[in-house]
Amino acid sequence: MVSNNDSDMLISFRDSISSQFGIHFPNERLNELSRKLDQFAEKYHYDGSRQHLITDLRKCAAHDEFLQHFIESLTIGETYFFREEETLNIIVNEIVPALAKQNLKEIKIWSAGCATGEEPYSIAMMLDTHQPGLKHIPVHVFATDLNQQSLEKAKSGIYKGWSFRKTPETTLNRYFHKASDSTYHLHPDIKRNIRFSPLNLAQSDFRMVNNNLNQLDVILCRNVLMYFAENTILKIVRQFSELLKPDGYLAISQTECTHYFQPYFDIVQIGKTFIFRKKGSGLDHLKSGYRSGSQNNFQPLTPLITEQITQINYKLERFEPIQKALIATSEQKVESNVETPKISSQDLVRKARTLADQGQLDQALSYCTQALELQKLDIQA
Repeated sequence: MVSNNDSDMLISFRDSISSQFGIHFPNERLNELSRKLDQFAEKYHYDGSRQHLITDLRKCAAHDEFLQHFIESLTIGETYFFREEETLNIIVNEIVPALAKQNLKEIKIWSAGCATGEEPYSIAMMLDTHQPGLKHIPVHVFATDLNQQSLEKAKSGIYKGWSFRKTPETTLNRYFHKASDSTYHLHPDIKRNIRFSPLNLAQSDFRMVNNNLNQLDVILCRNVLMYFAENTILKIVRQFSELLKPDGYLAISQTECTHYFQPYFDIVQIGKTFIFRKKGSGLDHLKSGYRSGSQNNFQPLTPLITEQITQINYKLERFEPIQKALIATSEQKVESNVETPKISSQDLVRKARTLADQGQLDQALSYCTQALELQKLDIQA
């Protein structure tokens, strides 16, 4: 049994972590934080006293290695090359060529929360393969992450086979050299195209920390914001909007479409994928720039109306059971065993997201269905 003192200390520590690093564990996930602490205590040979470990962690400065290692243990840094490739294709083969036609001096792309570097390197390889004619316009790719160990691995450009589970063999052979220890070493020319640096999205005024992060054309922040508290997400999204050019784009994971972005971004459907475009963009100028004499596939290039949202082909690589369940029950009313008070559809969607993150997919689906009964055109539901 957990004493009140232990519980109070855990909650206080949770709030401190959320304040410093943005990583948030709501009350229903406190047990998960407890498990992380126990695992970390075992790794560093603590005597089993969680209070002792928390006390030591709270004594650390934000950049102390011991605290950094603990923060790194709270998130899943696992990724791979060409993850959600449809989005990368849109950026490389649609947006970048369209920007190039505007006679810009440079194009700036930021991978925020780059983990071990597979995302920015994927962009660099795709640009080299598909856009060799853009050599006259420098495309700068900046990559940042909170995790120092991940950044060091990214800078090394050395990867194991699991990072290539979506990589075509021709690409692997063209850009990597297989070493005697079965690791793969990225070609130096691709490594030179990426500028890595540390950044805490939760605390930083991005422009003050890294002056490269201004007047950006594209920001990618995929599978990152799901770890943060709501107030932190709102702050980050606002800064993203401020750092983008008027015609700038924000790419998140196809499983992360959320109401947090609506005050600052329009949703644009390109092919079967969606991406966010900064509100107030010069739409007429964009249309002429993208379509005039172009083979680009911007059809349509207008903010999605509600009916169009349902036509987006979401590639739920981690949540396929939800997609199948939605299809199977699209014409049925899902009965909920949860007694629900009179709350809004957005409240229900937030509950569904929390349950889905915990793997409770049936309950999450039930909340989504309830939300749609309250508001049939709720985009998030």
